[in-house]
Amino acid sequence: FVVACYRDTPTAPDGIHVREPHLLDADRRFFADLATRADTDPAYDWWFRRVHRASPRTLELQRACAQSLPEYPLFSIVVPLFHTPENFLRDMVDSVIAQTYDRWELVLVNASADDERLRAVVDDVCERDSRIRLIELDDNHGITLNTNAGIRAARGDFVAFLDHDDTLEPDALYCYAAAIGDEPQTDMLYCDEDHLTGDRYEMPFFKPDWDLDRLCYENYVCHMLCVRASVLDDLGELPGPEFDGAQDHNLTLLVGERARHVSHVPRVLYHWRKHEGSTAQGGAEQKEGTLEAERLAIANHLERTGIAGTCTIGKRMPWRCDIDFAFDPEPLVSIVIPNKDGSDMLRALVESIFQKTTWTNYEIVIVENNSEEPETFALYRHLQKTDDRVRVVQQETDGSFNFSRTINVGFEAAQGEYLLMLNNDMELLTGDWLHKMVGMCQRPDVGVVGARLLYTNGCIQHIGVDAGRIYSPAHFNVFLPNDPGCNEFNEAPHRLLATTGACLMTKRSVFQAVGGMDEVLAVDYNDVDFCMRVCKLGLAVVVSPEVCLTHYESVTRGGRTTAAKRARFASNLGRYASRWGDYLACGDPWHSPNFKWGSLYFALDWNGNEVWPCAWTFAP
Repeated sequence: FVVACYRDTPTAPDGIHVREPHLLDADRRFFADLATRADTDPAYDWWFRRVHRASPRTLELQRACAQSLPEYPLFSIVVPLFHTPENFLRDMVDSVIAQTYDRWELVLVNASADDERLRAVVDDVCERDSRIRLIELDDNHGITLNTNAGIRAARGDFVAFLDHDDTLEPDALYCYAAAIGDEPQTDMLYCDEDHLTGDRYEMPFFKPDWDLDRLCYENYVCHMLCVRASVLDDLGELPGPEFDGAQDHNLTLLVGERARHVSHVPRVLYHWRKHEGSTAQGGAEQKEGTLEAERLAIANHLERTGIAGTCTIGKRMPWRCDIDFAFDPEPLVSIVIPNKDGSDMLRALVESIFQKTTWTNYEIVIVENNSEEPETFALYRHLQKTDDRVRVVQQETDGSFNFSRTINVGFEAAQGEYLLMLNNDMELLTGDWLHKMVGMCQRPDVGVVGARLLYTNGCIQHIGVDAGRIYSPAHFNVFLPNDPGCNEFNEAPHRLLATTGACLMTKRSVFQAVGGMDEVLAVDYNDVDFCMRVCKLGLAVVVSPEVCLTHYESVTRGGRTTAAKRARFASNLGRYASRWGDYLACGDPWHSPNFKWGSLYFALDWNGNEVWPCAWTFAP
């Protein structure tokens, strides 16, 4: 791909100061190197074998101390079989027998009653180890019911699910047992995974910690799902065949609604085999009915959790699902826009809101801050006269710019239940933006919702803020093309520690609970600090890529072009770091530690340390 790097230009044809792409070979090579994504990196196989995979010495130590772990549960590994090729079956069984954690049982559910060859292989593997058990079915009842038979036969404290043609790393169960020991209230676990093509590992998926919004877009949890047996018992009747092909997605939603704690082990412990006829080879759309089963699973989740809306097949990504939220009546949304002059920019923003917004119940509160141009005040009068949803609030100021104070003034004057801070250097691209943002923000577990922002040439300006394992908070995938990104990060709703205040929605109750924006952080990092304080309440910060705006970025206020501005920036960074230094050092739990330190572009971490993230003190 070609990456656009930017230089400032003084004017544009419409008189608005914007940023223009300027392609330089050196810059393009620099960003291309930074943006070698882990999921497509051709060096991943070498990296996994030499850097990430547990060493023989580590495996030896695990075998020696497994029984000394704080928790020593029995794992039941359920594997439905259906005309499984012999080599795949033996590889799968070998990977289980090789586990460094020895307290397990392997429950093979054979739905191939007429396959004598498979039965002979199963008998042979059962003789190898007394922990392997066979459950024979009279016929193939479909993947969901076949799996249910294994669940009913399981004797373990936890039930794990393994496909008949996939393999595990030898430390998979040890890592799961260690995670349960670290958090005894764990009711569900999952790990990172990759694909196995022949003898080559590729296409890794370094997953985020528990993220319900992403789960409603795709089954990112997938492998290796492991659930506490008592939680499965509490489900009562197990799911039916209508979920065939999406049975694990449905089960993850069911258990996730009940789980006291969900543990994510950020290691590649599961290998999803790619071969002709596998879902890994052809994608979820290969198996007939899978997408409809996913849609049904998500729709049922919405109904169970009381979220008003419908789940439909995706419009932008037709192999995924979309949620269309419903509101009756629509709550009032207050759009608060700080402004200093820049009347052309403000006019373009407000007109795009009027012309494109499908939401009807909103108000626009413009906070006037030190404007000097007559055109600006003429525009204020025109907007208020044209539409009674527009109000202009005069901020008392000493002449300095304090974004936090301006937002606090605007939110104080606003009347809505939902509050949206919006820069004046924006232009709306999607009409249903408020439906999407309010739809997510209405959940009691969500405190902040952000958006996808683009430069004028269509490249990404913001898709979330990296608030950890980096020198200072910065935007993910900045300057990169607006494509799906690493493991569809740019398309999937996702949780992070922070999003930009250029377009940020919150609830009035949440804003008041954290005491508003911190006016000590006048210009820089106030939005990130606000998000971190919301997280500390146990609430989620979610980015919705479906909400898309053009961002002209710091047009009216300008960049850090003077010594005073640079000094202010350094001071704000110091204040921010003193408050949230743990996260700058340890990282965002929704951004994998397997990515390179300081990488905004999802590159592999070549340092190869096996340090797990520190204990997150406020992640729910």
